[in-house]
Parts: sequence; structure tokens; C-alpha cells
Amino acid sequence: MSWIPLLDGEPRARADVIVRGIAAALRAPRDGGAAHLSSGDAGHALLFAYLARSGLGDFGPAEERLERAMDAVGAQPMSAELFSGFTGIAWVAEHLQDRDCPDDVNDALVPVLGDHLATSPWRGAFDLITGLVGIGLFALEGLHRPGRRALLATVVDRLHDTAQPTAHGLAWRTPPEQIMMARARAAHPDGYYDLGLAHGVPGIIALLGQAIAADVATARAWPLLRGAVAWLLARRAPAADGSHFPPLVATADAACAAPGCRLAWCYGDAGIAVALLGAARAVGDRAWEAEAIALAHEMARRDVGSCGVRDAGLCHGAAGLAHIYNRLWQATRDPVLHAAARHWLEITVGLWTDTGIGGYQFWTPREPDFAFAWTDDPGVLTGSAGVALALLAAISADEPRWDQFLLTAVPPIPIRATA
Repeated sequence: MSWIPLLDGEPRARADVIVRGIAAALRAPRDGGAAHLSSGDAGHALLFAYLARSGLGDFGPAEERLERAMDAVGAQPMSAELFSGFTGIAWVAEHLQDRDCPDDVNDALVPVLGDHLATSPWRGAFDLITGLVGIGLFALEGLHRPGRRALLATVVDRLHDTAQPTAHGLAWRTPPEQIMMARARAAHPDGYYDLGLAHGVPGIIALLGQAIAADVATARAWPLLRGAVAWLLARRAPAADGSHFPPLVATADAACAAPGCRLAWCYGDAGIAVALLGAARAVGDRAWEAEAIALAHEMARRDVGSCGVRDAGLCHGAAGLAHIYNRLWQATRDPVLHAAARHWLEITVGLWTDTGIGGYQFWTPREPDFAFAWTDDPGVLTGSAGVALALLAAISADEPRWDQFLLTAVPPIPIRATA
């Protein structure tokens, strides 16, 4: 066993009750629900499968949700995005399929993705949520199957096409047409350089580390990885509010003043620390590992009030920070990170109420004006299903490999058996 349950006693019992409550609230299928990974049936399949592996249910609901999500792939138009397209559904199917199964449920999708990536130079997104990194993650999940190594190598080629040399390394520009929010497009008419794990360079770093560890396209991946890490670390700034990295910079060589960024998976120091540690461990770079752990220590000392946490979601909430610290502790056995993980788990449990889905609501922007309101959210990325997965990871001895879709799955330190 390598994964150690973080909670015991009364905190564990409380988390167990919450997990079961969320699962019960989500068990009844929702009419008209989405199929995709971030907030639909594919994400729920992950939750129910890991509940079953931990002895908190059977695999029936997981199989039902996954089958419904896969049926939707052939029944409605979908993008190739990981979080809201067919690639994410395929990733879940691969993740939950027995590795030794001779049948490949995604056999037909591999050439589709290959054709999608055939255009060079690449004009699409490069990031984890919507672009190249997400497709690369799908290829990594089934790397033992035909066509996946070639698909991952093509992703590396497209990342090479879009890399921009700078004074400090390699950067990837987000053009204005790929900026989702109108206000952000207006503020950055020439685009920007994204430092978030969800949409920016840290996702590239995490993916390239795993590609190199798998011996895929190493001659091209190594210079990209070195250049990306150098550029990212050059963006580090003094932490006026406890934050070292900004969410974005307007120009590739912009000097960073005090960044003022929230602490989250999607943006900020937490996502950067876990992505950098994962890459460092994958390629055996001790200097990068030291940078990642030092950053994790500093963010553990950050005042909670400056972190920008309003709800319990994985993306930018308390459960996401608890899970990242849990991963960092499992990978290092560092007591500072253990304390931080338990602290954010306490905050996550403390956000439970008697409203919402399984006791949680989420501070969500609503269209058309993106005014925020408390809403029910059943999803994995920003909703109740993700909270349940993070709490389950804190009480179970089953390693939560589901978090590979977040690029946070840094392997835990093995526990040696004693005589």
C-alpha cells in the first residue's frame, strides 16, 4: 500500500457521512444532464467507480453513467475538448477499463483525434481544458494500446509548433479569439500568456514530464520542457499577499510585480507547485523538485483570507486545495503539507450546509452578465461530485488516480512492509 488515508477518528466519520450524502443526492439520474467529464455523466461515472472501489457502493451506477455518456458521443455534436467534449468521455472510459482488456472502447476515436491534430501549424488551443494538453492526457491514459504513442508524439509536435522563444525560455500565447470572457478579451486585445494549470503553461509542463517518462518523443519534448520551466520560474515575483505567480502576463517577457492571485488548482501557486513537482519526479530533476516543495511550503503559510476561496469545489475551492496538499504530502511525507491538507479538509467539511446537492452550493458566475450567485452544481470540476472525490481520497486507502485528469496525480511514496 502506498496511499495513506489522511483522516481518522471523528473527522473521518464526518467526511464519510458527507461523501455518502453527496452520492445519494447524485444517484438518481438527472433528466437532460450533460454527458461530459467536468459536469456530466462521465464525471459521475468516475465518482461512482471510486466509491465502489472503496466499498461504498457497487459499480452499477458508474457503468450506467459511462454508457449513457458514450452513447451521447455518437448522438450529438461534440468538440474534442477534454473537459466538455468527447475526449474527456473517452478518457474516463479508458481510465475505468481493465488494462488487460483486449477490446479498446476508444479504437474509433484515435484516428479522429489524429486527423484533428493533422494541421500544422496548429491554430487551436494548447491547454488542458480545451486543447492539446487534454488530448495528450487521453493518449497517455491508454499508452499501451495501438496508436496512442503516435497520438501523443503528434501532440508534442503541435506544442513545438506553437512554442514562442523568449528571453527566459519558451512560452505559449493565448490569442484573443480563444479568450472565453468578453471582458478579458477587451482587456487583452492582443491575447496574453497564461500561468494557470487549467489553461496555461503549467499544464504543458506536467504533460511533457509524463511524455518523457514514457519515452515518447523525448528528443523534441525535453527542450520544450526545459524551456517551459525556465520561462515559468522567471515569472515568479515577491509575494505581497502570499501569492508568487500571477494568473497571466500580457507579454512573454513581462516583469512580474506582486501578482495578487488566488490560491487554487486552476490558477495560482497551488496548481503550479503540483504540476512542477509532477514533472520533476517524472524526469528526476531535483532542482525543480526543490522549487516545487519550497513553493508548497510558502503557500501553506498563506493567510486563508487572502486565498480567494468562497466555496468547496475542486477547481478553485477548498476541496481542490485539500486534495492538492494531500497529493503533495503523499508524494513527500512532509509534515507541513500534511497539516495544510488537514486544514483545508476541515474548511471543506465546515462549508457543508443543509442546502444544495449533498450539502454544498457553489459561488458561480451566471450568464449573460457573469454576476455571481450561489447555485447547485452536480459536477466534478466545480461541484458536489468533485467535493465527494476529494473527501473520499482523504478517507480511503485506494489511490485516487482519477485526478490524472487534473494533472495532479504525483505518485505517492511507497510504504515498505515491515517484518
